[in-house]
Amino acid sequence: MEQGEHLKRNQGDDHAGGHHDQQDSDLGARSTESAQASSDGPDAEIAGPARGGAPDQRRRKSPRGDGRNARGRRPGRAGGRRPSAWKGYSPEQLAARAAAVPAIVYPEELPVSARREEIAAAIAEHQVVIVAGETGSGKTTQLPKICLELGRGVTGMIGHTQPRRIAARSVAERIASELGTPIGPGGVVGYQVRFTEEVGENTLVKLMTDGILLAEIQSDPQLRRYDTIIVDEAHERSLNIDFILGYLARLLPQRPDLKVIITSATIDSERFAEHFGREQIGDRGRPFTVPAPVIEVSGRTYPVEVRYRPLAPDDAPPASDDAGSGPADSTSASRPGPEGPGELSEAELEALTSPDPAVRAAARARRDALRSAAGSGPSSATGRPPSSAPSPSSRSRAGHGMNCGTTHGGGRGGDPGPGTAHREDRDQVTGILDAVDELMAAGGGDILVFLAGERDIRDTESALIDHLGPRYTPDGRSRVPGAVEVVPLYSRLSAAEQHRVFEAHSARRIVLATNVAETSLTVPGIRYVIDPGLARISRYSNRTKVQRLPIEPVSRASADQRAGRCGRVADGIAIRLYSEADYLSRPEYTEPEILRTSLASVILQMAALGLGAVQDFPFLDSPDPRAVRNGVQLLTEIGAIETGAGRGSAARDGAGRGLPERSGGRNGTGRSNGLGGVGTARSARRGPRLTAVGRRLARLPIDPRLGRMLLQAGDLGCAGEVMVIVAALSIQDVRERPADRQEAADAMHRRFADPASDFLTYLNLWRYLRTQQRELSGSAFRRMCRSEFLHYLRVREWFDVHAQLRQLARPLGLGAAPVELPTARSIRAAGAALEPGTQAAAVAHGDVAAAVVALGRSADTPDADAIHRSLLVGLLSNVGTWDERRREYAGARGTRFIIWPGSGLRRKTYDWVMTAELVETSRLFARTVARVDARWIEEAGERAGLTRHVYGEPYWSTRHGAAMVHEKVLLYGMTLVADRPATLAGVGTPAAREVAREMFIRNGLVEGGWHARHGFVERNRELVEELGDVERRRRVHGLMADDEALFDFYDDRLPEDVRGANDFDVWWKRERERRPDLLDYTRELLLPDGDDASGYPDSWVQGDLTLGLNYVFSPGAPDDGVSVQVPVEVLGRLTPDGFDWLVPGMRPELVVATIRALPKRVRRRLVPAPDVGARVWATMRERVPDAGDGGAPGSPSAPAIPFREAFEAAVLQLRDVEIADADWAEVEQRLPDHLRIAFAALDAHGREIDRGKDLVALQQRMSGRTEHAVRSAVRGALAQAMAEAEDRESARTRGGKRRRSGRRGSRGAGGGAGAAAARSTGRSNGGPGVDAPDGPVPGGGSPGGGPEAEADARGRRGSIRRGPAERGGLTDWPSDVPGLEPPDRSTIPETIESTGTAGLIVRGYPALVATGARSADLRILPDAASQARAHGAGVTALALARTFLPTGRVTSRWSAGESLTLAASPYRSTEALVEDMELAAARIVAGRWAAESSAAVAAVAGDPARVREREVFADLVDVMRQELEDEVHRVAQTVVRTLAARREVDRVVGAHTSLSLLGTLQEVREHAAELVFDGFISATPAEQLTHLPRFLRALALRVEKAEASPGQDAALAHQVAEATAIVAEARERSAAAAPDAEREAVLTEARWLLEELRVSLFAQTLGTSRKVSRQRISRLVATV
Repeated sequence: MEQGEHLKRNQGDDHAGGHHDQQDSDLGARSTESAQASSDGPDAEIAGPARGGAPDQRRRKSPRGDGRNARGRRPGRAGGRRPSAWKGYSPEQLAARAAAVPAIVYPEELPVSARREEIAAAIAEHQVVIVAGETGSGKTTQLPKICLELGRGVTGMIGHTQPRRIAARSVAERIASELGTPIGPGGVVGYQVRFTEEVGENTLVKLMTDGILLAEIQSDPQLRRYDTIIVDEAHERSLNIDFILGYLARLLPQRPDLKVIITSATIDSERFAEHFGREQIGDRGRPFTVPAPVIEVSGRTYPVEVRYRPLAPDDAPPASDDAGSGPADSTSASRPGPEGPGELSEAELEALTSPDPAVRAAARARRDALRSAAGSGPSSATGRPPSSAPSPSSRSRAGHGMNCGTTHGGGRGGDPGPGTAHREDRDQVTGILDAVDELMAAGGGDILVFLAGERDIRDTESALIDHLGPRYTPDGRSRVPGAVEVVPLYSRLSAAEQHRVFEAHSARRIVLATNVAETSLTVPGIRYVIDPGLARISRYSNRTKVQRLPIEPVSRASADQRAGRCGRVADGIAIRLYSEADYLSRPEYTEPEILRTSLASVILQMAALGLGAVQDFPFLDSPDPRAVRNGVQLLTEIGAIETGAGRGSAARDGAGRGLPERSGGRNGTGRSNGLGGVGTARSARRGPRLTAVGRRLARLPIDPRLGRMLLQAGDLGCAGEVMVIVAALSIQDVRERPADRQEAADAMHRRFADPASDFLTYLNLWRYLRTQQRELSGSAFRRMCRSEFLHYLRVREWFDVHAQLRQLARPLGLGAAPVELPTARSIRAAGAALEPGTQAAAVAHGDVAAAVVALGRSADTPDADAIHRSLLVGLLSNVGTWDERRREYAGARGTRFIIWPGSGLRRKTYDWVMTAELVETSRLFARTVARVDARWIEEAGERAGLTRHVYGEPYWSTRHGAAMVHEKVLLYGMTLVADRPATLAGVGTPAAREVAREMFIRNGLVEGGWHARHGFVERNRELVEELGDVERRRRVHGLMADDEALFDFYDDRLPEDVRGANDFDVWWKRERERRPDLLDYTRELLLPDGDDASGYPDSWVQGDLTLGLNYVFSPGAPDDGVSVQVPVEVLGRLTPDGFDWLVPGMRPELVVATIRALPKRVRRRLVPAPDVGARVWATMRERVPDAGDGGAPGSPSAPAIPFREAFEAAVLQLRDVEIADADWAEVEQRLPDHLRIAFAALDAHGREIDRGKDLVALQQRMSGRTEHAVRSAVRGALAQAMAEAEDRESARTRGGKRRRSGRRGSRGAGGGAGAAAARSTGRSNGGPGVDAPDGPVPGGGSPGGGPEAEADARGRRGSIRRGPAERGGLTDWPSDVPGLEPPDRSTIPETIESTGTAGLIVRGYPALVATGARSADLRILPDAASQARAHGAGVTALALARTFLPTGRVTSRWSAGESLTLAASPYRSTEALVEDMELAAARIVAGRWAAESSAAVAAVAGDPARVREREVFADLVDVMRQELEDEVHRVAQTVVRTLAARREVDRVVGAHTSLSLLGTLQEVREHAAELVFDGFISATPAEQLTHLPRFLRALALRVEKAEASPGQDAALAHQVAEATAIVAEARERSAAAAPDAEREAVLTEARWLLEELRVSLFAQTLGTSRKVSRQRISRLVATV
């Protein structure tokens, strides 16, 4: 368990196997000591340094389970106070005791009897005698008789200690039998174990456990009750034994009359003799030590032969992961049992041992099937791989004390055979089977097999039953000849199964036992022993702080003890399943428990007894300093000790946490937990000091952590409930799970389970047992326990421990009220609520079980949270958090565990759990688990000073108005709080408070990072913004007062205790009454050098647009410099003209930067740049008068001439330097970004939606949004204008009432409100106008229209009409459209203006936009260029819609050949071909009409793009009706020629397959596809359509010429490629510039000149329509 203080609990299937630590004594009613009970023995569970002190228990217990003694008094009445010192015997009592000494008779066959005189002489002459002898030599029973013969035991008793209760009772009975005296108060031999004391006034020899002797030390430190003390089985070196030996070594000089006899079969005699040696002064005055005498008793009644049958044939100990690590670091070895494929479940293993032959047969069949499927190998399903055996390293030692020879080899029947050296490795189970066969062949007698744990016992039992076959009998009294009974022996067996081992039997018996049978406990009838050489050794991990149970090889002393268990009835044989070399290489003795367990209880009791520091105590082996530190750490955690001056109230209060990047304990520096590193050396020698809590804990006979839980429960008002749970944790689990009834037992126990806490399950079980004890008689209660799989003796022990704790708690001030039990009425109600037919209703006493569970959940009992918080204070190192990724819990110090399968929480996952113990077997398991809240853990850890706080970097919190840090709270490496915000001032250190104050002033007050509502904050912010703009505009750092000056301003005025917003508010509330302007900035403070910002205007004027300017002074930032704030609705009207001048204040810098950006060949003629720049700027101001100040208000912000032109003229005038276009290209690349004005597009709410230095590129990116914004703004204006017109008309006919109503409505819904709002703020923040969909509504309706919009259009009530005056899907000229001009509201205006959201004039350009060959939309476009491009095509489309010719009419004029040719066109259908022809013809007719129109018409229209009136459109329609059909026919003939030429190109290309022409052919194919494609008729300009056949014939001629001269073709193709590249480059330049119709016309001309160039190069015979060359094309596009 964590911290090594193992709670008294069962630990799974292997817990009976702890080597020399399990101490499984009273096999019917013992209490286990944790993972494997500690070697102090069960009686020390409530007594002694290893488990806490206990009261003097001298009353004899009644066998009744009601907790009363024979005289009706409750036991342990004096447990609450320290018993008084023993006053000795009166003369009369001494006389009576002397007369009671019986006659002494020694059995002559015992070796000790032969040397009794030598032993008696040594005892008489020396204070300490060491007696070492073989097992079975008679030491245990004859030494007390020798002492009696010497007269010992009269003035004081002969105290004889045993490590186990059952051993104490059995030895007492044997001695009393040999002395012929009754046992108990009526005789001279008595015994005392936990809860039972059979001692009277004339008791001379007292058998007891070592824990009882330790308990008596508290009441009788001088041990005056005894004149002789015999410490038996001293080789076990448990904590109790080691403490007794050390205490006796310190006590003997003060008690010269006290005799001490140390005895064991495998004792390290020299070590013990040296420990108890007497110091004397030699002849030369030098001290020396005389060791205590050692008497070696050799021989035994029956000899034992040791045979070695190693599992590995090479006779060498195999290596393993634990090899060389030593016992202290060993890990869990490979455990025998099913580990690979084909393994059986526990239920199947139990079925193999079932008494029912049918069940066993079915189980064997299942096992055979699994094994055959898994295959065979060196490691079977039940065996241990040979490589898993650890390889210990120690000094060699011969077999100790065995009167025998040794036999090597293997094989059944004892015949090693010549071939055994080459046989395969055997697993452990196979080796045991072979050894059993060999021993059964040797003769009659029972066989004792030692195994490491319960699972190994089950596996071996199953194999033996299978191996024995019909010889196996489950009944030991069977009379069948050759019958063999297999009996398990381990701690978790029920009482009946345990006592079955000691019952008389007639059949041969094989006892499968853990190391419980190794010492003190003699199993009757054992003649043979099989020793695999392994055991579970309890080890405390100093790293993980848990008690581990790895399987390790036993020591030689333990091996000899095991061999000594046989040969008690006849000559014995011990078979060791390892080699003699392996035996000799093992350590001689088992490592003392003090070196491998926690020392917390030892340290606590030593501190209570005033025995000084642990490291100064005369232990036989000094404890590991790490173990001492861990024990001190545990006691420090629970507040039991003070290890020095470092643990004061300041440390507990956490007053010294450090700044971020500090970690440690609550005092910021961590704490030292070892004795050597805390306090002074003097305090370390004195040992730790007990606190008030520690003094109370020392008086509780339980684990210190359990005691701490009780004390905490007293504070939380749940002491009674926690006391029940603590008592349950102090004993072995009262719930039994018989091997053949596990499911039934689990079902019975499940009735009391709590879904979130195993601890509350104990409480439910307690209420149930107490209720049943109240209702039932003693016999009925025992029967109930047996039927419900509850161990009666353990239940009785639970009651007794609880009664003792209650008595001990009273003097400690713990008011433990009795746990409330259900009433008879509640039991009846619970029974009635049970659903009939369920298991809960069918089982006996189901109503009581339901009632106690309901009571535990009711409000009448203490809060479960309080119970768990009380338990948590002792289990802080046993908490864990769920790791979802690894599907396990992460515990303290890097441990990882899962919940024990027997827990009620095994199938649930909670964020945090606590566990009563962590036990490592095959993996780390948590037993007795409960869900807890992380806040409880943090609270308990903070109170104990165990949490570690780690702080991140300080940061400023605007919401809190204070400096904050992210706090991480750790407990033993577990993260309780991952990232919790905490105030920096609350960290507690002076440095943290100082930093918090500085950050509050700097971030909160100076930088404004605080939502303060104080008036001075707003006033200071406004003044800073007003004056800060001067620095941004002038682009000069240092004009404004820096943050340090402002910091000093506040620092001088704020008191030292203001560290955050809360502190400030409290102070300022008082201070502002006296000095309200104390914290107000002044202009002199912020801008010491003045606030001149001339030359940096607030706005930019271009035409009728006035746009705001924004200044940013942040070098390197994307928005550094000046930016024009352009509402998106006017973005399309802005031109780049003038922006190259920047603002007046930056123009001198622009001139100098331009000089520096020029190429070096030019720049070197203009140096030094600052001086020349100043002169250039002066010249520019002279030549351009308005360049210096930007002109008068309202005038354009930049001169009319470009900056480039003015700069060139000035440089030429001053230095006669000419700057070429290429030079200006380099200037554009090198000029600093802040000297190029930026453009920020703003939406209707004034938010920036895009920005860029290139205005044209920005306009192109935002074209869609610009159009949407313009349409949104103009729609409302059109609707309003229409409404006002209607109102005026109505006023003329119906009076002024309607007119006044309309005017009021128009004022309420127009754009004036938005404009006024924009004017009030200085920038756009108004709404988007009338919201409507972007696109047209199919069918000609207005978007968002419907019946209401149509009603408005007809002049119904309401001055503002919904929906814009746009129409979609038009097939005729629009009329009666709201917003259009008379007549008939059909005249489309050229522009429509409205006031935008920023107060600017928003101008829209209505146009007809073609959406197909015969349809158009009436749309509002954002600029005139878009209108000019779109309107003409829209007019033509509507005209074509009016005059469209049916497809049949057009095709009827085609000849058969023309129809055949046109059928091969790239169009998808004839209808599509005809439609495209008609569109091309319509454009030709419209163009011709525009050119031939009369002067009057031309003045109105001039071309289709200017047609805006219905009358002009009607004239166009008339002309088109007359000329369209003939023009379509002419276009068809041109298309026929084009398709014929295209077919000829395909033929020529297909006829040539030369590889040298592949490139040319591919190029011709691609170019032909570019000329003729689906839609090429209308896509080709009308003037170029007739030339397409010639261009295609030129391609065919090129192929023919290329065949004759491929090289020449390549050269000509290169010229075409160069010309094409020139045109492409020009088109790229055009794309980056503003839209220009003339430029687009030039590019179109250049594109068709490329076709003429191909004709001139590849087919000169065809001729060209005009002169053409690459140079001409280059000159043409140079103007772009």
